[in-house]
Amino acid sequence: MDCDDKRVWDWILRDDKIKIIHLIRKNRLKTLISKVIAEKTGKWTSYDGKKNIETKDKKFHLEPDKCFEVFEEIESWEFQTRKTFRDHEVIEITYEDLANDREVTMKEIFRFLSLNYIKVSTIMAKQNQEKMENLLLNFEELKVELTKAGYSHFFRD
Repeated sequence: MDCDDKRVWDWILRDDKIKIIHLIRKNRLKTLISKVIAEKTGKWTSYDGKKNIETKDKKFHLEPDKCFEVFEEIESWEFQTRKTFRDHEVIEITYEDLANDREVTMKEIFRFLSLNYIKVSTIMAKQNQEKMENLLLNFEELKVELTKAGYSHFFRD
């Protein structure tokens, strides 16, 4: 819930006929990587898919404890969102499904909204197309530590 205007959230919460599309990302490590790179480069969106920022300028070191902290924070946000909108009709869409099978996912969203499907497109493009091992300076160390903690699934593509 990224909007700071409490009036908007109050209005949405009061009207349980408003349908909620809850977008999440299964791979919380990739969420964190994207956030760190956006903060580091100041580039939060891409509209052309061109490699505007060199890989060498995106690279960084990531501490396992920072990962654990952010994973718990994201889990808490997701739980809080589900709890907050429990009286609404909610569809949960994953970034991965939207990115990998846009048409099927969009059809699901249109059905949820009781709309006739029309093909949609986006002008936005994925910013960080590099593999994690090319972005994280301590990839191997991080993989070992996160795997020991039960997060090996974040390293599968």
